[in-house]
Amino acid sequence: MGVKFSILVPTYNRPTYLAQALETVQRQRNVQTEIFVLDDASAEPASIVCERFSDLNLRCIRFRENVHVSVMHESILDEVSGDVLFILEDDNGLAPDVLKIIGNIFETHSEINVLGTGFVLYDHSSGKMSPKNGRTSFSGELASYDARQYMLKSCASCGIGSYHGYTQPPMDHVSATFCAVRFVKQYHKESGPLFIPPAGDYRIRFHLAAKRFYYYDVPAFYVGVHPGQATNTRDKNSRLRLVNGSWVKNYKIENSPLKRSITFPNISADWLLRDAFDSGLLRPSISLFSPGFYRLHIEQILTDSPWTRRTLVDLIEALPRATLSYALHLPFRRWLAQLRKLIAQPRTVLHNRLRARPDAAADWPVCSSPLQAAEWVRRNLWPSQTDHF
Repeated sequence: MGVKFSILVPTYNRPTYLAQALETVQRQRNVQTEIFVLDDASAEPASIVCERFSDLNLRCIRFRENVHVSVMHESILDEVSGDVLFILEDDNGLAPDVLKIIGNIFETHSEINVLGTGFVLYDHSSGKMSPKNGRTSFSGELASYDARQYMLKSCASCGIGSYHGYTQPPMDHVSATFCAVRFVKQYHKESGPLFIPPAGDYRIRFHLAAKRFYYYDVPAFYVGVHPGQATNTRDKNSRLRLVNGSWVKNYKIENSPLKRSITFPNISADWLLRDAFDSGLLRPSISLFSPGFYRLHIEQILTDSPWTRRTLVDLIEALPRATLSYALHLPFRRWLAQLRKLIAQPRTVLHNRLRARPDAAADWPVCSSPLQAAEWVRRNLWPSQTDHF
């Protein structure tokens, strides 16, 4: 019969993106799927879009009011009947025929509980594709990583702890991660909630329970990006959009030392720390947070335009802790130089400098639709070594 995929598709007020995401599922050949479209109280019910996909095994579930994405994900776990689970956010999409290949991997390698893949970025406003972290080629290799090292480096990438010699897959995204349903249900029964509010990422303890994290180096997805996206932390007013967004409604910072300020780096650190502390992966310490954490946090605060009282209050909370972190992690002379640079550099200069990046894919085409982008990726970036799956 082959592997059956259970696909969770959270959506909110983006019917065009939702239709495009479902079209990429529709184009998967020789594969069984069940799709749960989770409508977070959109103004126009997502069921209107879903009606156009009567050939898919699709169920649309509408929530009466905005809830955290994690709540939507958790609510449906008991009804999942497939073999492999993954989340397809409504602005993302699949490369053609990728599910057949992923299914073959899970059939061939029964030891795999969690499998990540590569992806490219797709700008919905311009049609421009771009690589994540400058990666313009993929090896097609299947590799495994120690889950503990993988999570420690994930924390380190957010400025929590140190890098040491930890190894991690070259790419990682919640919408490019496949999980064995039997393992998901076992974990959910024994350990409780799987998804971290507010964004609905998988919990650290889930990855640690898997012990090994597998990564398949192919561009299996496009991940949508948008001008003004709250997670684009260097864009003007990105923090204000984050604060006003429904997905962080009533979210309280509990584990980060910065309790008042809502920024994407601070929330990311908070949800990583929640399970890092509970699982014993990390221990609370005054030196746990590196200067990099505070720099990312302050960068997003500096996007506020114009500055408000909240901007000043959040800077006052962050700057003393950032100063202490520089003092703990850097030699005195280097610390003093970094502190002077941080204080003296105008925020507009800091903003522009940090956004300036070389275009690693200047020759990549502008696509008229996400479907065209997905097909171009499959034709031009897909490594030939994958055929043995």
